[in-house]
Amino acid sequence: MDCKNCNCKTVRNGSTVNGTQRYYCRECKLSQQATYRYQAYLPEMNTKLVQLIKEGCGIRSISRILVISPTTVIHRVLLIARRLYRTTPIAMKRTYEVDELFTYIGNKKKTGMYCLLN
Repeated sequence: MDCKNCNCKTVRNGSTVNGTQRYYCRECKLSQQATYRYQAYLPEMNTKLVQLIKEGCGIRSISRILVISPTTVIHRVLLIARRLYRTTPIAMKRTYEVDELFTYIGNKKKTGMYCLLN
């Protein structure tokens, strides 16, 4: 089997609990499987998750559509958000439009002001 990361030859490296063969790449030092039983490990899962979030689907509906756990959906969304936060800083000396949203928190005595960036 070739490595999914660097396309080098891999060597057999034991097996999982359910008996699936594991492979080890000596070049990039990654261990991997030829196929995964759980759907969340598929490489295109993050792009599908981002598309569903852009469409406005909730966490539970995404987990039903993609047939993965809601906890996994939340973790993946947070990972993707952290990567976006690190890679797209707000540039200085640029004009940004800011919308304000005034909401009630609990009751009318406790109010809060939230700013949303467009």
